[in-house]
Amino acid sequence: MEKQIWQIIRSKLNDFFIQRIETSIERGIPDVHYCIQGVSGWLEGKYLKSPKRENTKLKLKLSIEQIAWHKSYSYSGGLVYLIVKKDKKIYLFDSDDGEALAKGVTRKDWEKKALAKDWNQIRIILSNPKNKILDQMKYWNQWKTERKNDEK
Repeated sequence: MEKQIWQIIRSKLNDFFIQRIETSIERGIPDVHYCIQGVSGWLEGKYLKSPKRENTKLKLKLSIEQIAWHKSYSYSGGLVYLIVKKDKKIYLFDSDDGEALAKGVTRKDWEKKALAKDWNQIRIILSNPKNKILDQMKYWNQWKTERKNDEK
């Protein structure tokens, strides 16, 4: 993670427990671990400069290892998000959208996929334990659907 976004996260989430993780041993692990009021999770910080052409897709630089780690962690019930500084704005995305964001999305889809577009919303989402329950329910329903499809 670039130093500047780490400093922004640390200053904006100053009442959270925040730990920056730098490892070259295990590829794909997100940049920051956080905990607030018993809710913990991971943040992958990214920068994105908007392309000049309006119809050019917005693409995040995420490695295959990052996408795989995020999927595995989320599937196991953990919270992991992408926090992206695009130009002068901040966005929070569910890591489940990482693969689509890496392939590229339209500006309209970018805005739709964003869970939050300011620091107050980001703080609420990161500190809300209900998000974990909702994520687990989503994966349970996805698993049930996949099982039904496999049985056909």
